[in-house]
Amino acid sequence: MTKLSICIPVETAAQDTLPLVTLLLENQTADIEIVLAKPADIELPDALAGLAASDVRLTATDAPAGITRQLLWRHAALAAKGDWITLVNPGDMIESELATMVAFLETNSPEVDALAWNAFQIDRHAEPGKASSVAIPARYHIDKLDKTVMLKAFFYWENSLSSPKMPFGLYHAAIRRSLLDALLQLPEPQNWSTPVPAI
Repeated sequence: MTKLSICIPVETAAQDTLPLVTLLLENQTADIEIVLAKPADIELPDALAGLAASDVRLTATDAPAGITRQLLWRHAALAAKGDWITLVNPGDMIESELATMVAFLETNSPEVDALAWNAFQIDRHAEPGKASSVAIPARYHIDKLDKTVMLKAFFYWENSLSSPKMPFGLYHAAIRRSLLDALLQLPEPQNWSTPVPAI
């Protein structure tokens, strides 16, 4: 089985996934699959279609035309076959060695079923050409969270101020296949409800 599935929901023809896909496919030995999920009425650009024809790690799956954003994400997750699954937007970037990291976690922390990281925020409305300082982390540290404490904080808002805190999800994180399968068993109207994937 593939180690990591990278799901990329393509909502419109205007979204450019080529830089991300090209970067991820550069490493020929990476144990990944890339799942491009798109509505049936959206055509992939010729360059992406060519990559899909030449590299078995890249597949495109058609969802019904007019599908909602949430159900497109679900469609992408259902098509994924990897031991670990992540979801990113077409214009995003992701660590190209993420498959190596999750393989390391399986060996050194077999009880871990989710990996999350701090997101690097980019202001899409920033004025072009205007220089400013941006804090970029220069090191990493892996913290293990007690699942009971984490779930109490999220579901009971324990020790929260005005909103719950959930440190991981499918979006810009990696979750184990077993956890994804449990989430996919939930009835559709009760899950995958937010139009903002980062929540």
